[in-house]
Amino acid sequence: MITGSFWDSDRKVGLLLFLGAGLLYLPGLGLAVFAACLRQTMTARRAAWLGAFAALAIVAGWALVRGLDLTYQMIYDVRYEVVDWFREHARPGDQVGYYGATLKLPALDEEVAARPMPGQLVPLGRPELAARDPEFLMVIPQQEYEPVHEWSLPAATYQALRDGSLGYAQVLGVQTPSLFSERPITYVNPPVKVFVRKDHLATLSDLRPILEVDH
Repeated sequence: MITGSFWDSDRKVGLLLFLGAGLLYLPGLGLAVFAACLRQTMTARRAAWLGAFAALAIVAGWALVRGLDLTYQMIYDVRYEVVDWFREHARPGDQVGYYGATLKLPALDEEVAARPMPGQLVPLGRPELAARDPEFLMVIPQQEYEPVHEWSLPAATYQALRDGSLGYAQVLGVQTPSLFSERPITYVNPPVKVFVRKDHLATLSDLRPILEVDH
């Protein structure tokens, strides 16, 4: 049997109280540590989810803005305005020469004939449909590799159009604005440039050049 003053003193009571408090404290400490770890884990997961949702929102928002801009350009494709411009300034029997494909052309009235310029593709066996000194010329670059003019339009010819040495003067250069410098679909709302033969221009006293696209 253990004897001694240790067990007979108040230290015995103090030790028992300490051990009792420890037994009560340790589970609480464990719970606190567990709660802290759980909270940290939940915080990390929450941060990860919030980051994922933020990234998704940015991507979706960017796609929405691009989509709205594209829709705006489709609705207000400048070629609709060009049709009205020709109705105001072209006369029945006038020819409008063009370069490249026909699908990109504005829907001109039947009284005005759109004809491919020499050197362009013409309907099989119908070379007579090629334009000959047309009253108007259209330049409509619509591909990514056509930043200024159609690839089938020689650079020297385009420069001669621009400086007037070919006998034409530019009277129209228009394009509906976009929010972005590079359009997602280039064949929607391409720039349209119209040139008028100089001798014919003299007969159009009410024509006022509109050069919003000047290159």
